[in-house]
Amino acid sequence: ITTVPLADPLYDTIAFVRREASPLSPATREIARLAREMLT
Repeated sequence: ITTVPLADPLYDTIAFVRREASPLSPATREIARLAREMLT
């Protein structure tokens, strides 16, 4: 019987940076929504 190590888990870090008074563009907002949906 032999054992093999498991691969390290994969993860992504996603960050959106914006100016305080500026809203996100519709496209960026959609990308953020899709990313959030994939993570939950």
